[in-house]
Amino acid sequence: MSFVSDELGYINSEDFNLLGDARGLWHSLNYLIINYDFAGYYSLRFINIIFASFVLIYIARIFDDGKLSIFLLASCPFIFAMTYVNLRDLAIIFSALLVFDGLRRKSILGIALGLVALLTLRPLIAFVLLISLAVFYLIDTKSHKTYSGAFALLMLGLLSLIILYFGIDYFQSYLRYMEYLSVTDNQHRSILAQEDSSPMRALLTYVFTPLPTSLFQRLLGSGASELGLAHDLIRILHQSLYFIMMFVMLLNPKQTYNGIIRLFTSLGKEQKALILFLLAHAVVYSIHLAGIGHSRLKLPFQMAIGIVFYLIYIKNRFVKIR
Repeated sequence: MSFVSDELGYINSEDFNLLGDARGLWHSLNYLIINYDFAGYYSLRFINIIFASFVLIYIARIFDDGKLSIFLLASCPFIFAMTYVNLRDLAIIFSALLVFDGLRRKSILGIALGLVALLTLRPLIAFVLLISLAVFYLIDTKSHKTYSGAFALLMLGLLSLIILYFGIDYFQSYLRYMEYLSVTDNQHRSILAQEDSSPMRALLTYVFTPLPTSLFQRLLGSGASELGLAHDLIRILHQSLYFIMMFVMLLNPKQTYNGIIRLFTSLGKEQKALILFLLAHAVVYSIHLAGIGHSRLKLPFQMAIGIVFYLIYIKNRFVKIR
């Protein structure tokens, strides 16, 4: 399995600015390791393994269930396949989990570190996280505690500060990126554009592609990708397990619905907000990329499906498959 990076060419370009782009933290880390660390790629692999490990650890902490992390590792093996890709996705998920864990344990330091990291890794996801939290903190009529009220004010203040300080610059940055997509990335987007570019189709594309069979046919027809045979096989396994979970939930609509309702009434605000945050990636990337994208962009949504599936069907806490 090879170690593939799209960061090095950007770092070596004349436009590279450690602090002036939307993924400055990850570029800075790459710059330091490639230029000053003798281990180079091995250090980057090790860092990605650490991020993947802590993603599972923090999910176990947030839901107080170590078995959930074991299940996610078994049902979403692409988490560790991501350690062989020099991209910031694992760091983004870890930073978001740092915020949720900080909220659950009332750690201001964890919340601050997670938000700052997200803003320097992928600002758009920081906004999605804050909106997900707002749903369960600001629109919670049952919550009149001092901590919740103070947190609501803190969240509003942080959101206003972020919008004022970062909003204009990053909004312009994403406008330039969308212009780039519309001009230079038509090969990827033309498939939908020629048929149907509706939001619903984009959402279905995000949720139900790629099919495991199409990945397998691609492997047989074109051979292994640049990421290596092991990566491709793990991706096929990952998608197969994901579709199994989806089919079980869709084929048992009553049990799934009852389970979701009971989850909604029994889980804590941070746990519900985390699930909503992961699910919201489907909406974000359906709009942002018309639902087209590599499995790494769909991993958060698929992790949410894995969490919900475990809590409803595997943990056997709420409902049973009939």
